[in-house]
Amino acid sequence: MSSHNFTVVAYYDGNCSACYLELIKWLDLVKEFEQDLNFKFILSGNGEALIKHQLVKIGFPLELCYFDPKDVLIDSFPFFITPNYLNSAVLLNDQNEITKIGNPTISQKSKIDFLDFN
Repeated sequence: MSSHNFTVVAYYDGNCSACYLELIKWLDLVKEFEQDLNFKFILSGNGEALIKHQLVKIGFPLELCYFDPKDVLIDSFPFFITPNYLNSAVLLNDQNEITKIGNPTISQKSKIDFLDFN
């Protein structure tokens, strides 16, 4: 795997309590691949201070988070809001082109499929 040539961008609703449970699943993945991948988490919703408070509460790294209170990302990429978080993330190459859409935290198979660079 090429070091930092790929970026995972994941979207979650910062006003959704279940989404924080999903973000907790990402903590292990970030630790496992932080030397090989860039990670960016886009959080929508009002109340950036409250969202940051919730992120700190679950031990989520704020430096990986970006806030989108106007849902600009969803306007451009509506697939992010599919049921059960199935398409909550994209893998971007070094040209910022989407190479994968999915969610590597759902299962071991989804992780392998999402992070297969071939």
